Amino acid sequence: MNRANEHYPLAEHQKEMMVGGIAIHIAEIMRIMGIDLENDHNSCDSPHRIAKSWVNDLMRGRFNPAPSITSFPNHANHNQMVMCGPIRVVSMCSHHWSPFIGEAFVAYIPTDTVIGLSKLSRIVDFYARRPQIQEELTQQIANHLAETIPDNRGIAVLLTSAHQCMTCRGVEDSGAKMTTSEVRGAFFDDASARKEFFDLCSHSKGVL
Repeated sequence: MNRANEHYPLAEHQKEMMVGGIAIHIAEIMRIMGIDLENDHNSCDSPHRIAKSWVNDLMRGRFNPAPSITSFPNHANHNQMVMCGPIRVVSMCSHHWSPFIGEAFVAYIPTDTVIGLSKLSRIVDFYARRPQIQEELTQQIANHLAETIPDNRGIAVLLTSAHQCMTCRGVEDSGAKMTTSEVRGAFFDDASARKEFFDLCSHSKGVL
């Protein structure tokens, strides 16, 4: 057993067994809550649907293999920022198991190596799809980029999300969003590079 936001890869038959076991317990919870699973046609298959959505959708990054990363030599000697965003973020708060949804911007400054653009989105989704808190999610994405592009001059990650554990319960503040960032290398040391990243994030929202 390991922490909720760590990697726990499973084969397909193992995931099917997990779905079946979870569904049994979800059904019991629903019965405790007074829901008639035998006669409520809207709820009779819900335990299996919930279990399947947890394992195969909301938590798929926890159970699936890490994305393969394609890297290329930086023949053009591009030494400025490479940024991708907004990238859709769908995750689950590990405190209340309620979804949080938002967007991410990720950037790096290459030296000898660049990676395929779509891989930046895949890295974000891989770490988002698991029970998570946003602060650690931001760090995990930055750590993976640092490992994938070890010769980078700088890495930056910005996440902004609406958390249903805050918008739908507790204070029920529907307009509140959480923003976290992680800047390293040139983005941390150089104020102008950091400002360029955050300015581009602000200007790129809702462009398309």
